Amino acid sequence: GTYSAGACSGYGAFTDVGPLNPADPFVDTTTLDGKCYRYRLVATDRVENITIATDPSADEFRIDRTNPTGSFDTLPVGPISGTSKTFTGVTADAYSGVASIAVAYSGPASGSLSGCTGGPTFATFSCPWNTTSPVIGDGLYTLTLTVTDVAGRTGTATRTIMVDNQPPVVSFASFIENINGNYLHAIGNTMYFNPAGSGTFTLNINGS
Repeated sequence: GTYSAGACSGYGAFTDVGPLNPADPFVDTTTLDGKCYRYRLVATDRVENITIATDPSADEFRIDRTNPTGSFDTLPVGPISGTSKTFTGVTADAYSGVASIAVAYSGPASGSLSGCTGGPTFATFSCPWNTTSPVIGDGLYTLTLTVTDVAGRTGTATRTIMVDNQPPVVSFASFIENINGNYLHAIGNTMYFNPAGSGTFTLNINGS
């Protein structure tokens, strides 16, 4: 049969897949990816009496050897900060279907995103990220999406994002007297001026 979206359909007639008097256990080496199989045991005695043993509900085997896929959307582009940034994307699995997703981050700190949602098949998903609880350091982070299908196979996808939670730091550097310095006088971080005249000065600051 054909295996798609977690269901089997289109079974054909039974055909022989093993030799007479096969070994126990019997291993079928002819299975194909994306197919469903049902097996039956045909026992024949020496006078041609036949017994057929089959249980379709118990003897159905679903073959999924293909990893699921997933990807992140491009938004947000970053840098990001604060408590409410949401990452979205899509997943797919050709045969057994997507069972779960997980998103982890690595970089200056590491951890995982909680609260991801996506419905029963995670065709689309949404994961919020609070970069202040726990507080993580600023820098470039890699988000890794792990998609797991019903068969237990996994696929991954990554994207990067810059986190910037810290405000800029500024400090006084110096004053430079430019025009009519005789009306200006700088001492440390204080500039004095004579209102009887006019002049210009430059204020230099350090920022990071």
